Amino acid sequence: MDNIKVSTSSPVIYIYFSYALEIFSTRLIFIALPIFIVMAENKDILGTFYSSLSYLGPVCFGYIAGSIVDKSNKRMVGYIASLSISFMTIIYCLADLFNSEAGTVFYLSCLSICSYFIGNMRVSVIPLIVKKDDLVNANSIMSLIDNLSFFIVPAITSAVLVFNDIRIVFYILAICFFSSGIIYLFSLKDFKENNSKRSNLNFMSSFKLLISYKDFM
Repeated sequence: MDNIKVSTSSPVIYIYFSYALEIFSTRLIFIALPIFIVMAENKDILGTFYSSLSYLGPVCFGYIAGSIVDKSNKRMVGYIASLSISFMTIIYCLADLFNSEAGTVFYLSCLSICSYFIGNMRVSVIPLIVKKDDLVNANSIMSLIDNLSFFIVPAITSAVLVFNDIRIVFYILAICFFSSGIIYLFSLKDFKENNSKRSNLNFMSSFKLLISYKDFM
């Protein structure tokens, strides 16, 4: 931990901050919302299903998300995905869809997918905006933020569940996602896309290449 040096070069410091906003907000939603529904309707199985939707993005859209992000304007991917989550969160609250199973499944599914797109964008951007010597420290900082969320988010969730109406909390989270999108829009305005050639592999070719590394597997 003592060897971690925080890079304060722009726009890296903003990426750290936006990541913290997103990871804390996303995990809070996926923990608090299922528990809130279980407490209100006593549907344990449904709450477990809602929680499992957090894996929808990486499981179903892992390859697709990576391909789209590679070919897209990464700055706009982060901006659009973050704002989409913000607006969906506001609509979810305004329409009072907490008691709607279909509405909740749709909302959490979109949250998982958009979050995964943002994650792919962030992973592809950081190596291009951080000096090679600072890349290890950058990854360590991201990992530190991720691990801190595992300790802090449950405590926040306990405080949130005290309220009978958690919509105000979701409005605050919508602001967090909106802020994250604005951060991407302005912090990456001078970011130049890496136009280096990439191998154009389809899904099966990529999968065969992966399993060919037997030692790694």
